[in-house]
Amino acid sequence: MEETGTRFVGFYTWPKFWAGAKLHPDENIRPYLQTIMSKNSLSFTTKIYTLKISRDGMFIFRLEKLAQEIEKRRSEQDYKPDLELTSHYLSYINAILILFGSVLLETGSDYPLQLQEITNKDIFLVLIEDDEWQGGSAPFNTLAGYHQMERFPQFLLPGIPLSHQSVFAGRKHVVKKSVIELLVKYLNGVIKNDELISLLSQFTKSIYEFSLANYDTSLVLSWFIIERIVQEKWERWINSSNSTYPDGTKRINKDRFETLTGRDYPISVVSNILELSNIIPFNLFKNVDKLRHYRNNIVHCDDRYKIQADDCRLAFEVVIDLLEEKLGFRLSLNLNFHEVVL
Repeated sequence: MEETGTRFVGFYTWPKFWAGAKLHPDENIRPYLQTIMSKNSLSFTTKIYTLKISRDGMFIFRLEKLAQEIEKRRSEQDYKPDLELTSHYLSYINAILILFGSVLLETGSDYPLQLQEITNKDIFLVLIEDDEWQGGSAPFNTLAGYHQMERFPQFLLPGIPLSHQSVFAGRKHVVKKSVIELLVKYLNGVIKNDELISLLSQFTKSIYEFSLANYDTSLVLSWFIIERIVQEKWERWINSSNSTYPDGTKRINKDRFETLTGRDYPISVVSNILELSNIIPFNLFKNVDKLRHYRNNIVHCDDRYKIQADDCRLAFEVVIDLLEEKLGFRLSLNLNFHEVVL
């Protein structure tokens, strides 16, 4: 059967929310519930991407460069699904997720987003034509599938008023248009930077592992971000220190650059030099060095080190500090996860 419409990627967040405004549970809308819930309450389009949010809180995203590459490959006779392209899409989606969490806090929204990594089990194809839903099916037996089933009248509980059905009773929060507008503003600032998208996506994964009490995994993932940004600062400082002498000789030629960025200059040395050169503040240096020791203890299975939740929180604060310069704004994140003590 031939597809009708433009291909998008759909996903849901948890808990459920209304996009734009609440829907009143009038019994007269029961037969038309799927059409109403599928309506795009919020829609933003640029040359690079399109982001829509349905009334029931479904995010619908299309990144043009990836979508066109997928469509090009689909037209080939020996086409096979490309997991690398899917992974790339997921990086953008998880970057959107952490930005969404930040703007919710920044705007004082009461929507309590649970920041959990979106994986290939959580995304699904959506077809849109003339801004109208043409089809799409979330994976069965998943949270996304459960959300989407609520759209269909045939899956409502018989004899139960619409107001008591989970589609209404379980959807207590509204995310206002102003919140999504700020999300789009921040997204527009990072969407062209693949490296920054990758860092934000990885940060989402780190925080999600923290919420699962996988503290060692969480800290190592945050450390990867810290090390990448510190290394970037180091290389930028090296380049800024370069010059050309009258005879055409470069102060830092290719060989010297490779030495300065090679294994003879590990992060312990690099961070010290950056602090002594006033590139990073002393307090940031101390925290980076402390986290470096934590990371080494984890990697080398040092039994004397017992990782604590506060170690991860320190890593998050350092990541946020380092990302602020690259983003142009400071991420706001709720790190007060409930900790079960047995």
